[in-house]
Amino acid sequence: MSQNDAFHMLTAGLRVRRPASSTGMAAQRGKKSSMFTLDTTTADTDSSQEDVAALRKRHRIHVRGSDVPAPVTSFAQLGKPAAGPAASSGLLQALTEFFKEPSPIQMQAIPALLSNRDVVGVAPTGSGKTLAFAVPMMQLLQAPKEEGFRCCILAPTRELAAQIKRELDLLNTHLHLKISLLTKARAASGSLTSSKKHGWWPGCPKMIPVCPKVLLKLTWCMRARPDILVATPMRLVHALQHKLVDLSAVRWLVVDEADRLFENGFEQQIDEVIAACSHKKRRIALFSATMPERVETLAQTVLHDYVRIVVGAANAANQDVEQELKFVGSEEGKMTAIRQMLQTGLQPPVLIFVQSKSRAQQLFEELVYENVNVDVIHADRTQQQRDEVVKRFREGQVWVLICTDLMGRGVDFKAVNVVINYDFPPNATEYIHRVGRTGRAGHRGRAVTFFTVDDRPMLRNIANVVKASGSEVPEWMLKLKKTEKQRSRQIERAPVSSNPNVQAADKKTKAKRAQKASDAGAAPPKKGKHRSTTRGSTKGASA
Repeated sequence: MSQNDAFHMLTAGLRVRRPASSTGMAAQRGKKSSMFTLDTTTADTDSSQEDVAALRKRHRIHVRGSDVPAPVTSFAQLGKPAAGPAASSGLLQALTEFFKEPSPIQMQAIPALLSNRDVVGVAPTGSGKTLAFAVPMMQLLQAPKEEGFRCCILAPTRELAAQIKRELDLLNTHLHLKISLLTKARAASGSLTSSKKHGWWPGCPKMIPVCPKVLLKLTWCMRARPDILVATPMRLVHALQHKLVDLSAVRWLVVDEADRLFENGFEQQIDEVIAACSHKKRRIALFSATMPERVETLAQTVLHDYVRIVVGAANAANQDVEQELKFVGSEEGKMTAIRQMLQTGLQPPVLIFVQSKSRAQQLFEELVYENVNVDVIHADRTQQQRDEVVKRFREGQVWVLICTDLMGRGVDFKAVNVVINYDFPPNATEYIHRVGRTGRAGHRGRAVTFFTVDDRPMLRNIANVVKASGSEVPEWMLKLKKTEKQRSRQIERAPVSSNPNVQAADKKTKAKRAQKASDAGAAPPKKGKHRSTTRGSTKGASA
């Protein structure tokens, strides 16, 4: 055998490739490169890439970015990940106890985050986005350290922040990381003087504008040196401005419902938080069910070397939700339609969305008068009242919950059977988030959207979303004239009532009943002609 033949046999299947440019990805990640790198992968590599592509196609995972890591197909793989530290036995134990297998967004987002990449994750409502960033965060943090906050998670509402905290606590069962939820009490302001000699935490200012009770909570919070902070932007910015929180050690900043937090007046607050997270190795992850192009363009100004992950069709509603657009004629027709749905045996739990706080209260008064087991949640209610309403709804004590778009973002009620859009959503984004409160975690759900003649200008946009999600819509809706693109469209509506000529005295009686029921927490079902309409199983209503 000649030397040439021997050389060809020994090097069969090997390929020689040039290294990345000094300004490319390898240099950015601090990898050493030589003049040539010998690639010892064989034809199996091509086969592996084909398998990865087939896996992504099967789960409708679309990625964009360089060197995107392959998805994981089981949580057990996190014990020996391709990148990042191995998951601790405590994390793996929690995953096997409470979860079966990763969802598509988790399959791709977890390895991307473990690879130390910025991530933009877009996936349908109820698809497990919280776990998609919580698992790699826990895996990267490993164990408690006395370094201060190493991970910061932002959410648009206090309800969503509290829900994220509960899911983190679930994963933290065997890890014992320190997790803190920045509540209103901890960010409240008052007046008190403190002295540096107490040494509550590094950088503690001499003058802290907080009341004594709040100071006690802040002192405990800072002394505990939590690893993870969960907060809403406004409260966190307030704490930053008064030097009550230090984010300089944060390696990971996660923004949930990012499309809402990068607009609607939150931009300046987000900028302040990002500036406060000054660690040189800081990474950012953005997650939402919808990500308009204008929002992603804005977000790109703070992202570096990021991976974009989209599950399913971008900006589409959940395909596990049966969606219906129902013409009700006028405002009065909505109450008639609600009554008809109740009389035909509407299965609770039910969420009803309206466009304003005043209309939420008006509809509450109408349904209380109808002896429906109902409650209402909106921004005018105290935090304690809101927490109590959510708790009662999760436990099945309240069967019908009336709410504004406050509850349309991220809050997870796993057993909601029906969502009713009493008022037409102002845009397609809010529609997607509203109907996403049902059909979660693989369960089927139903969404009914009322529309009147006044809603016609926005009907085509919503009809396109419904059709793209696999539900049927009349062809004439899709042929309506296109309207100018608008971020939102609120219609001035008549007061909620089944009869526009209701006597004032009758209205006062309804208001008194509603106030009494509200003070009691919820209206209990009573004997009467509508009692049977609210009868149904409440098992599984807790989330």
